[in-house]
Amino acid sequence: RGSGAGPGWGAGSVGKSARWRAARASASRASLAAAIGAAPWVVGGYERLAAAQAMAGEREEAMETYQTALLVCPGRVRVWCGLGRAYASERRWGEARRCLAEAARRGPRQAG
Repeated sequence: RGSGAGPGWGAGSVGKSARWRAARASASRASLAAAIGAAPWVVGGYERLAAAQAMAGEREEAMETYQTALLVCPGRVRVWCGLGRAYASERRWGEARRCLAEAARRGPRQAG
């Protein structure tokens, strides 16, 4: 107890916590994929799934999901921004610039 850490703050609990978060994120992505299957015309599901994939380090999957979202709703500025960020995280600068420029063109006040 000299470290000031309370119960459950040992190294073992950190590993358990990380595993729990990973399992929860995986369930969340599965739930979002199911929602998309039920309503494939709703772009928000794709947007949330792509963001979850990106946060999980699944960048290629996130880029594919963002691209699918753009097929559903090509005018969605947040999707263009998300795709641009995904490309930038992979250091694909030209594609990132193109997406972010498209976001700015489609909605300069929304492209944030």
